[in-house]
Amino acid sequence: MATKDKAARDTLTAVAWQHDGTALVSIKGFPALTFNPMKASLLNRNYAQQFGWDNRIKNKTSVTADKATGKVDTAEKYRLAKELIEFYEQGGDAWEMRAAGGTREGADAGLVLQALMNVKGWTLDECNAKVGKMAEAKKVERKDVLASLAKNAEIILEVASIKAKRAAIAGVDAGSMLDELDGLGGDDEAGEGDEPADEEAPF
Repeated sequence: MATKDKAARDTLTAVAWQHDGTALVSIKGFPALTFNPMKASLLNRNYAQQFGWDNRIKNKTSVTADKATGKVDTAEKYRLAKELIEFYEQGGDAWEMRAAGGTREGADAGLVLQALMNVKGWTLDECNAKVGKMAEAKKVERKDVLASLAKNAEIILEVASIKAKRAAIAGVDAGSMLDELDGLGGDDEAGEGDEPADEEAPF
């Protein structure tokens, strides 16, 4: 009963990250609040980054204990940790690693996870952990769980909403770029003035 109560409480708070880096914090029954991490101190932003990576690594290296012996395969945990570190240190923008055999979970896997976050009010790590546990329980791959979730009516509607918002933002950006082209001269030479202004590190 305690577990069910906790799950019910968790869904009362939802955090949805926006394209501008802010987050909409929704408490059921109240207007959404906007949180801007860039207004937090550098120390707290750095702590948040460390907290996020700490949880990411621990979640991704979670290994179920052997039912017969009760022991956890630490060699497997080490392999997963090494694989995760190497993946992120390549500097790519992808958050999820490729599935075994070099195949992707699917182009819409990220959208399904984002939709799941919005619908359930879970964090990304919570979504990944729950999807992983369901895949393990049903003895299927993560991509199979995500594919099934993608057929859920609530997820379908949320994915459509996310795509619409992204398309609207992309349309605004594209229009702005087209207008900017009209104002650019064709004979300017690059110089020191072309260097972008220094920005504070986003962490």
